[in-house]
Amino acid sequence: MNVRSSIALLCLAVTATFGTMIAAPAVKLLAVAFPDTDALLVQWVVTLSSLFILPSLFMAGYLSRRFPRKNILIAGLLLYLLGGVGPALSDSLSVIFVFRAVLGLGVGLISPTFNSLIAENFQGKERARMNGFVTAINGIGGAVFLSIGGMIAAFGWRAVFITYLYAVILLILVVLFLPAFPPVRHEQDAKASRKLPPFFYAVVIAGGTHTMLYFLIPTNLSLYLADNGIGTVSTVGYLSALSLIGTFAAGTALTVMARLLGRLMVPLALLLMSLGFSSHSYGSRGVDGSRSSMPDRLCRRGAFSGYVQ
Repeated sequence: MNVRSSIALLCLAVTATFGTMIAAPAVKLLAVAFPDTDALLVQWVVTLSSLFILPSLFMAGYLSRRFPRKNILIAGLLLYLLGGVGPALSDSLSVIFVFRAVLGLGVGLISPTFNSLIAENFQGKERARMNGFVTAINGIGGAVFLSIGGMIAAFGWRAVFITYLYAVILLILVVLFLPAFPPVRHEQDAKASRKLPPFFYAVVIAGGTHTMLYFLIPTNLSLYLADNGIGTVSTVGYLSALSLIGTFAAGTALTVMARLLGRLMVPLALLLMSLGFSSHSYGSRGVDGSRSSMPDRLCRRGAFSGYVQ
């Protein structure tokens, strides 16, 4: 695979994490824009897309045996664009949920396809390096775009969803630089599936649990900050971006860390994650040590009501 194709493939990495997180700065604004809707339901604007990734993940193997992988990526990016930008054109929270579900379907087509292409086209140290680049791009790409999203949030919740137009650039890269990649032969796919050890399923369950824990942050961060009177609507984007800068640093050093730490790398990562969650818990205490009010006080505070559009 040439350099341009590799770059185009790597750029797709941001769709998995960034696709759901970019809506985080809009949660607070949506809670104000739809005051009759429970705040916990509004949080589903972030979570729903993750839930709808699953159906297309189950279809990924079937589609990869029947269609060129480039076509699958293009279809996924089109769904990603529709589901990402669509909420900006809607005045109904129910319709916004539908668009977020479409976004999840798009991510579910893109993510396994580009991961399988990396696995097929890179081996050994090159594959480890590419996986490190994927993590790094998730971090730096998310940090840049979420910082921009934090600033754009000052113009209203619709502006947050318009930032999904960045996927047009990804679509152009895929169309121009990625080869077709023929469908996977059924015999190879079946043979590969028979070789999966039982430990693989344990890793899948653990990875899924880890992802669910991580997405507690973008799902709750907006209302958490508003509940505690911390910052502005832009702060959500900035803090999310700050966490992804750490992801960029870890991804860049992934190959070296894996060689030095070996099996200790995963426990160390989980320890750091638990320390991060523990530090967040202290932010919800006031100077007198008491807990702050619940998110249903958002509208009464009206701190960001002037930004609602």
